[in-house]
Amino acid sequence: MTGLDSSPDMLALCAAEAERRNVRVALVCQPVEAMELGSLFRSIYLAGPTFQLLVDLDRVCAALQRIAAHLGQDGRAMIPLF
Repeated sequence: MTGLDSSPDMLALCAAEAERRNVRVALVCQPVEAMELGSLFRSIYLAGPTFQLLVDLDRVCAALQRIAAHLGQDGRAMIPLF
């Protein structure tokens, strides 16, 4: 599992919870619109209102392009909008 967030504080909380649950996770501090992970994924999930935090069309388009670039064949992006 890979976690991505632009907030070091959120990543620290994730790391602590993963350790408490004995779950291995790779954490990356990057904004989604600049995501460069060097891997393809079967699924990408944006938690909560993450997508709504992108406040302009350029950032929205960049984020969608980066997500698409990281999806493997038949990969799916799950982006809650409500």
